[in-house]
Formats: sequence, structure tokens, C-alpha cells
Amino acid sequence: MGVGPFPHLRLLPITAALATGGVSLVVVSGTRLGFTGAEWTAVVLAGLPGLALPFLLPAHFRSTQRGVLVACGMAALVAYFEPSGDPATTLAVALFTSAHFLTITLLGVLEVAARNRRTRRLVADAERSGLTGPILATYLGGVGVARLELAAAWSSLARAYKRARRREPAAATELRDAARAIDQYLEGCRALRRPELEFLTELGLAGVRAMEAQRDAILRVADLVADGKKPDLRKELLPAYRNAIAESREYAHVLSVLVRRLGIEPPDWLHQTRRRLLLAL
Repeated sequence: MGVGPFPHLRLLPITAALATGGVSLVVVSGTRLGFTGAEWTAVVLAGLPGLALPFLLPAHFRSTQRGVLVACGMAALVAYFEPSGDPATTLAVALFTSAHFLTITLLGVLEVAARNRRTRRLVADAERSGLTGPILATYLGGVGVARLELAAAWSSLARAYKRARRREPAAATELRDAARAIDQYLEGCRALRRPELEFLTELGLAGVRAMEAQRDAILRVADLVADGKKPDLRKELLPAYRNAIAESREYAHVLSVLVRRLGIEPPDWLHQTRRRLLLAL
């Protein structure tokens, strides 16, 4: 599967194994214990709601490492508070957890399939547009230059956020500098447009909107600090950050596929971006 820089999709083999292993354990254990029809019905009715659990969690918990942690934590808590070791209860919990893992796996498989279809479509559009290795290499080099100032601004953001929590006036200036760096980066990327790169328009526009949303969130925090208020960084920044990370993953994945397809040397910034995205939540 082409999972690219999407860390949660790398867990699909694990969640699939946990789902199938859990269901097998329930069936084998119940058979050995000689469960009656009524006992099997009770176990199944208690376990099947686990299929719906991922849909009751926040969106970013679905098909991610956190969804796995939720199921493991739930199983551990029930095991801790169930010292009697009642077989029916134990198997119901195992089935509930396995059903949760099954839903996570199915959501991940559907995501991989949709992502791969989109990537194939973009690659086909690239071939029809006449994209060549030298054109893509020039574009990637230009993006790398545009990213230099952005990287410098990002490196100062963590310090600016700490100052913002302490309501230090200097934080507002640093945050506005970071917002200007985002604008300069976007302007630099616009200057690299060529007819052969029009296939990236859809992906690029989504990325631009995500970056602009992140810039606006940073400016809101800067305004709060300038007014002497303590900002809620989680509330102000986290949604825009998650959206920007998601769009960056799509962008990096498609570029990596094209780099391999056209046989050109990937730039260092693309390698570094993919590594960082693998660690981002």
C-alpha cells in the first residue's frame, strides 16, 4: 500500500492482526468453554457496539495511533476492574476491542484506496501536461529556496509561543514575523507556476488555504498578546495546524511519487519534510 508520509496508515497491518486475532480468540475460547446459544448472544451483543466506537470519537482519533491507544486503554481498564475473570465478560471485552480495531482497519483501507486513486489521477494529469524531470527539478529547487525563510520563522515559533503564554509583548512581533514569512513563502510558490504544473492546482489551492488559515491563527494569537491577554494556544492554533499537516502530507506524497516516476534526485527538503510529517500528529 502506498501510505507515504501518513504515520497512522502504517499501523494498518497491526490493527488488522489485532482484529482478526481478537475475534479468533473469542471464537476458540468460547467453543472450548462450551458457551450456550444465550451466552454467545450476550457476548456478541456486548461486543458489536465496538464497531461504532471510532465514529463516536473526535475525527482525529479515527484510524490513527490514538484510536489504537483508546482501545488498548479501554481493554486494560476493564481487565483491571474485572478481577473475577468472568469468561463471558472477558470475551465480550475482547470482541468489543476487536470490533474497534476492525473499524479502524476498514477506515484506513478506504483512506489508502481513495488516496491512491487521487495520486494516480494527479500523475496521469502530470503526464498529459507534458511535465518532465528538468521542469519538476526546477520547481522543487524553487520551492526549497522559498522554504528557507519559512523554516527560519518556524524555528522561532516555539519560543514565541512560550512568550505568548507569559503575555510578553515581544511575542506579538515574533508571531507577526512568522505570519509574514508564510505570506512570502506562498508568494514565492506562486512565482514558480508553469503550464506544465497546472495539475497541482487543486492540491496547491488546498495547501494554500491551509497555510493561510495557519497564518490567520498566528495573527489572532499575536493580537491577543498585543492586547495583554493570555491566548488559548490549543484552541487558536491546533485546528489550523492539523489541517496544514494533512495538506502537507498530500503534497509531499504526490511530489515523492512524481520524483520517483520521473527518475530525478529528490531534494533534501522533501526528505526532511516527509520525516517530520511522519512524526507529526
